[in-house]
Amino acid sequence: MKQTGGAQGALDDFLAGFGHMYGIGREDRNLAFYRGRELAEKDQNAVRLSTTLGTIPTFTTTRELLGIADKNQVEARRERGFDIDSSTRGRVGANRAEKIGKVMGALGADLTQDSVRSLWWLLNAPQATANIINEIALNKAAPELYEAEQVKYRGKPIPVLKTDDQGNPITRGEGYQAAVNKGLINKEGNMQAGVGQVKGKYVRRKFAPGHVAALGILPGAAINQGLGLMSPFGGTGGYEAVIPSQEDPTKSANVLGEIATKYFLGRTGNLLPYEEFRKVRPDVSKAEYNAYKAYKWDKKGDLDITDGDFNLPGGILKGTTDGIHGAEINFLGKSLPVNTALMPFATTVGGTVAGLRLGQRGGRANVMRGGLGGAALGYIGGQAAGIALEAMRRNRNMEMSAPVTSPLDPESTSIGL
Repeated sequence: MKQTGGAQGALDDFLAGFGHMYGIGREDRNLAFYRGRELAEKDQNAVRLSTTLGTIPTFTTTRELLGIADKNQVEARRERGFDIDSSTRGRVGANRAEKIGKVMGALGADLTQDSVRSLWWLLNAPQATANIINEIALNKAAPELYEAEQVKYRGKPIPVLKTDDQGNPITRGEGYQAAVNKGLINKEGNMQAGVGQVKGKYVRRKFAPGHVAALGILPGAAINQGLGLMSPFGGTGGYEAVIPSQEDPTKSANVLGEIATKYFLGRTGNLLPYEEFRKVRPDVSKAEYNAYKAYKWDKKGDLDITDGDFNLPGGILKGTTDGIHGAEINFLGKSLPVNTALMPFATTVGGTVAGLRLGQRGGRANVMRGGLGGAALGYIGGQAAGIALEAMRRNRNMEMSAPVTSPLDPESTSIGL
């Protein structure tokens, strides 16, 4: 091809790199990410945080520039022509101007396609963030949950079917029959769910994604319980229903709507007026009640944690050591008490991790059993401990706030000595 030197040539190279990388779409990046997983002999169903970060242009480009990107992911992008080093101008590799253009194009594509914001969308609710934390813990404890493996027949890898001139798989021969017998393909030669190919050989995921997702049920339940989302008929603990009844605001006027609103929107009802609230929570004084309401609505930044609370600007994340639920973290307006939400969640995740590791000693068949069993023990233990600690805290507050009577008080039944 004709080369142009000097400033014009550098500009042409920059624009070529920019235009090429800017034009790469979200689905191109998704396919490359899945291909990178295949090359690493991992299942395409990765931890959601990995999937999101692995398809954000700014993140992947920065890692390539720093030389810390996963080599299989870089190879997958190279195969599709949008890694940093490949040239779009017919050269063996991209020059400096073209690489700069590619970097700027990736940043521009990120802004246009809202890729970075997809990370926020992934984490913008307590339940979602809890799910991500749980998945990271699972992946750390038992990486095989998200891995694939080469399938063998008579001790040998099974080769991917060859195709005829029209691109149709050739459905005959020993390799074809072996792939059918192993459930890798159907009789028409189509790969089945969970099956991929690496270097011309079939690979299959070790665990079904639905089964792995089941390991998140109890950790999710722990968070939802702590948020007050597990009460389908109304509000509990001094809170109104999301759709309050006129006769009794703690009861829902529409149970189906209550369930749907809590499940899909994660909403909870408002605090009852204090005179009604104190009937349920006599341990909370009116001053404490008002202070907590002020804390809930406060959006002013406060990074000084020495006074017992903090508040990031905008109120996106705040915390206190002495709210009406004791110590708590508040994320996007959702209260996560330490005793009744964060501790049960932590013990459930910890139980799941411990169960997975114990299950690994008995082979793959026991991994899921161990994880689910550990989650159940962690959930029950965490809930019991959290409820007990919260009851102790409330009782202590009741005792501290109880009026002290004099021995000479005619209403006192005690005997002064």
